[in-house]
Amino acid sequence: GPERRAAARAHFGLDPARRTLLVTGGSLGARAINRGISGSAAEIVASGAQVLHVWGGLTELEDPGVSGYTVIPYCDRMDLAFTACDLAVSRAGSTTVSELAGLGIPAVLVPYGHGNGEQRLNAAGVVRAGGALLVRDEELTPEWVGRVLIPLLGDDARLAEMADRARSVGALDGTERLYALVREALV
Repeated sequence: GPERRAAARAHFGLDPARRTLLVTGGSLGARAINRGISGSAAEIVASGAQVLHVWGGLTELEDPGVSGYTVIPYCDRMDLAFTACDLAVSRAGSTTVSELAGLGIPAVLVPYGHGNGEQRLNAAGVVRAGGALLVRDEELTPEWVGRVLIPLLGDDARLAEMADRARSVGALDGTERLYALVREALV
């Protein structure tokens, strides 16, 4: 509830009452997410939101130096980071997608562009359900942040609907996994 969210924000030194965007670069080709979002730090904060940016990866940490935009190299309490946020921007690894959907967190999923496209597949269910947006690395421009991300972050009704839709897929996914475990146990 709201108390848990406020406490989670306080854990990271964030304003307990302020709309929060979580950005996680992750380790796989984090540069596009890191640069794409931090390059618009001032605009995002000016919209009234605050940002917790888990830089991740091996790329050198760059702090835009904007009050209300917190950059940390890594995070050993992702559970609190997820609780703290209203919207997440993240790579689309299978575990991350499952966690975000299961927790009902609206997301902007940015599949890692290399490899065999499995991250795009990981994201497909929750994107189809309307719980997340799928965005390519090269789309993460200041123009996109201004046109799509900032308006979404300020839209309570849309975030609430995305949360419900994400949760519905997360619940289905959990049930599916449970059945799979039971089937394995019975064989």
